[in-house]
Amino acid sequence: MSPNSMHDVKLYLRKLYDYLSASGLSDISYKELLSFKVNRESKIYPCVPKEDIAAMFEAIDRTTKRGKRDYAILLLGAVTGLRAIDVANMKLSNINWIRGEIKLVQAKTKMSVVLPLTQDVGEAIQDYILNARPKSETQNIFLRINAPHRELKSAVTVSDIYNDWRKAAGLPPCKKFHSLRRTLGRDMVTGGTAVTTVAQVLGQKNFNSAKQYISLDSKHLKLCALPFDGISPRGGSTHE
Repeated sequence: MSPNSMHDVKLYLRKLYDYLSASGLSDISYKELLSFKVNRESKIYPCVPKEDIAAMFEAIDRTTKRGKRDYAILLLGAVTGLRAIDVANMKLSNINWIRGEIKLVQAKTKMSVVLPLTQDVGEAIQDYILNARPKSETQNIFLRINAPHRELKSAVTVSDIYNDWRKAAGLPPCKKFHSLRRTLGRDMVTGGTAVTTVAQVLGQKNFNSAKQYISLDSKHLKLCALPFDGISPRGGSTHE
């Protein structure tokens, strides 16, 4: 098995035995047995160029109900860096309009995060709620356009929305809504924000998770490059 597959299997087994232990079906949780570390491959995932994000927003017809909803969803991803599942699960009660805050418990980490409700995001959500959101007792903010007007099915639905508007803007297809989160992290690091602060804003448990954005900061990485002075190919001159 590959390291990534082994990591996933270990995670699933821990969840299984946590459930069995909590429900009284097993006397052993096996936490110690499944506490070994798996070193996964570390990949550098690209972020979205700013011009692509601008083109995507330009393609959205905000006069339609779908356009108002999707604009608010994508702006949330681009400005706050929220994960797709947290956008899909966001409730009306998660927004404090008076304090100008978004407060929610993240689905992935189970950690509470408080983010500023910026004016552009607030106006986009307000426009959707007042002028496009179907009447429903469902507390989720973002609902299906067509009846029955239930909450969005999953994070995949949010990613599909992102992909649809990328294609509408003439951009290559991409279903990774998470790339908007990476772009925000990159921009914060490039702007001089401490990695620990980036981790807090993005609601990450360990600030080491935010170190990946340093690898996307080509501006400051260039300052770390060493010159080739004194280095010559074997058997050749320094001018070859």
